[in-house]
Amino acid sequence: MMWTEENRPEQPEKQIPELRTKEQPACFPEGIPFVEIVAPATLRKGIRTFTDEEREACIKTWDTYLAGNNRTALFLTHTPAGDAPAGQALIERLGRVDADVVFIGHIGNALPDPLKRPAPYQKALAGMLVNLQENIFGHLRLIESGSYTQEQVEEMIYFLQDELCIKNPEMKYLEDAELILYIRQQLLRPLRVCGMVRNAGGPGGSPFLAKSAKDGVVSLQIVAGSQIDPANPQQQALFEQRAYSGPADMVCALKGPDGRKYHLPDFADSNSAMSDWNTTLVEAPET
Repeated sequence: MMWTEENRPEQPEKQIPELRTKEQPACFPEGIPFVEIVAPATLRKGIRTFTDEEREACIKTWDTYLAGNNRTALFLTHTPAGDAPAGQALIERLGRVDADVVFIGHIGNALPDPLKRPAPYQKALAGMLVNLQENIFGHLRLIESGSYTQEQVEEMIYFLQDELCIKNPEMKYLEDAELILYIRQQLLRPLRVCGMVRNAGGPGGSPFLAKSAKDGVVSLQIVAGSQIDPANPQQQALFEQRAYSGPADMVCALKGPDGRKYHLPDFADSNSAMSDWNTTLVEAPET
């Protein structure tokens, strides 16, 4: 059976007291943790498109997956607060979900009726998610076996860099054992496939390649304008080059290869509740 959740009524916007606004910088003694963006995600860098053949193949993959496990999909709606990034409220809702795959749509976008099957576009996103997850689990099983060739390790690196858009300039300096641990760490995390729309200049997040403040790794992130340092003109100018916004739709995989659910707060930082998720972006069809 398809799992459903009743849409929650939109909550009234909360006003932040002026005193609290003045006190907030004191929470960050080393400075407010803004995101460092490297480049906007574009069709040539970070955002995929479906060919007709790829779309049909992904839809078939999803239908096959769903036929083998009836209790996999749950529809949620999530309304971001203006220019805010994905936040704690969404993570808390996902934390209460016991499903392998979750469809998330933003109110006002093309979320299918919760009582129906997803539309073909959402099914294609889900099929891509299943394909990526199968590859991830295959690499993790190989790592756990302890029996892999240099060529197979190179395939894992290619997968990180080309399929998941994860770039780490320090990776080439890692010893063999450190490299395998690093690859495992990068693969063993929640996964999301996001449908992005062309930027129309409105509020909300936009996709960028961004550098992690924790380890310098560059990965795909959904970044809101409020996360960019207003005192840094270079970062502000780079943010204005955004070509896409969204996500309009998001399909998430919340469990690891052992079937246990990830503890989602472990994959967040001070900037975003989904900062350490593996992310793939797909151009959404024009409506």
